[in-house]
Amino acid sequence: MIHTLMISHRLLSIRDYNEIFRVLALISKENNTTFRKTNLGYETTALRDYGFNKIILKKIKVDTRYKHDYLNITIILNPIKLVNKTRIEVVKEEDLELVYKRFKEVKNKIFIGLPSLEHWDINRVDYAKNIYTEHVKEYIKLFQRADKPSVFKELYCAKSHRRKQLEGSFYLHNKSTVIKKDAGKVISFHALSDEVKNFNITGGKYPLENYNMKILEPRAICNEFLDGDINISFDSGIILVLYTND
Repeated sequence: MIHTLMISHRLLSIRDYNEIFRVLALISKENNTTFRKTNLGYETTALRDYGFNKIILKKIKVDTRYKHDYLNITIILNPIKLVNKTRIEVVKEEDLELVYKRFKEVKNKIFIGLPSLEHWDINRVDYAKNIYTEHVKEYIKLFQRADKPSVFKELYCAKSHRRKQLEGSFYLHNKSTVIKKDAGKVISFHALSDEVKNFNITGGKYPLENYNMKILEPRAICNEFLDGDINISFDSGIILVLYTND
């Protein structure tokens, strides 16, 4: 069962980008919602009531050698809202036909030239299972008191300048990982976000230190294992690891 999807579509025309930009700005104004510029691009939540929780429009200068920018639209989608279910649920297989239909109706509000749902790239899927209990607060408190693996950290609160959990929630994160040794095998790393900050590779044939790697940049492809494991770490962003048997 699916709770949330992150989907994206590459735009091949600056004309399409400009038209989508104009429509999103207009829809945001009509819904008293900001259409703001962030480090990811231009974002709006104007269509969140339809399940389009966030829409991100990106225009990225990949390299000064290239004439054209990389154009992309990304949607964080909550499919259950498309089928008009308002309580906390997840979309099921029997809902999919209606999800496809409603997605087409909403995406046409943005730009009729955008493809149907099955032709978007899927960047992330959040699966979920509903668990009903009257003791949610008690369970969360138990999670917060539990032993935490040494490699994981709690959320950092910029206001209090300390690591703390948000009330009623429990989150841990880890910005590094070890990839087990497989001598001679080729491994590649690609940025899936606009930029991966302070990206480090140790233990590989081609090390990298505190490098800010941009999307589509080939700096970290075709690395190789040496005598041990490869360790990667970074401060922010999303990394795709390709580890093939070729």
